[in-house]
Amino acid sequence: MDIHYALMSIGPNHPEATKGRANDLRRKYGVCVVFYEDLDGSHAGLEHFISDSLAFCQTADESGYLESLNRRTRRVMGYKN
Repeated sequence: MDIHYALMSIGPNHPEATKGRANDLRRKYGVCVVFYEDLDGSHAGLEHFISDSLAFCQTADESGYLESLNRRTRRVMGYKN
């Protein structure tokens, strides 16, 4: 079971190398990579990821979205607080 996550951009340039790096992180360190699309180098996909996370966690507090996402993930996975 993964307990560490990393957000990484993935775009049209060298996607296979990016996926390979993600596989290395999982294999070597147990880090699960979550990709967001970066099609034009602006990293706008990160903003979409954050917005989707806020909506999923039903919170409007942008400063606490990671903590809210973490709490929800822990609850869904059955971890005690």
